[in-house]
Amino acid sequence: MKASVNRFIILTLFLLTLFLSLFCFYLISSKKQNFRSDFSFEKERKIEVLERDFLVGLTNNQTILDKETEVNDLEGNSLKFNQVLNEKPVLVVRISENNCEECITFLSNKIIRMYSDKKQEQQIIFLVSFYNRAALKMITNRLGNSFAIFQIENLPLFAETYNYPYCFMIDSSMIIGHVFVPDKHEPELANRYFEQINKRYFELENSM
Repeated sequence: MKASVNRFIILTLFLLTLFLSLFCFYLISSKKQNFRSDFSFEKERKIEVLERDFLVGLTNNQTILDKETEVNDLEGNSLKFNQVLNEKPVLVVRISENNCEECITFLSNKIIRMYSDKKQEQQIIFLVSFYNRAALKMITNRLGNSFAIFQIENLPLFAETYNYPYCFMIDSSMIIGHVFVPDKHEPELANRYFEQINKRYFELENSM
């Protein structure tokens, strides 16, 4: 009888150990699968972002804006866009109320962090499309008095179709270059873009 009980205990412990081993194996395999899925998703998303940026640059760079292009200041006064430009290249930040709020926040905060209270702020222009006065006031309050802000209905650029905030360089020649769509999910790509813009045009140390 005692031998039977011992055999039962040993069998029970063996089965319990086997069950725990299989359960642990399942958990490890599941975590590995989830890791592979997450890694694959992140990789695919980065590829999509790079493809989009390549297409945006290819279809928008070297576009020449009409010299009659008009913008409005925050007081509603109409100006020729080339009148607000100078000989030095200017970084234009294009924002619309149709853009996702998180995307606007991501880009505007990055610009503020990099350029506010620096002499380069004079080389930053925000071209915005906000017809909701409350939304316009919110973005102007966020940017403060550091940057020039002008309203414009739209621009003849393919980048407008994405409904994301984007950036480009321009000077008095009205030739657009270095069009880029920052992605809040890929901040490192945005950092690389602004780093190169800073080095080439602003001679500004990386402050991202």
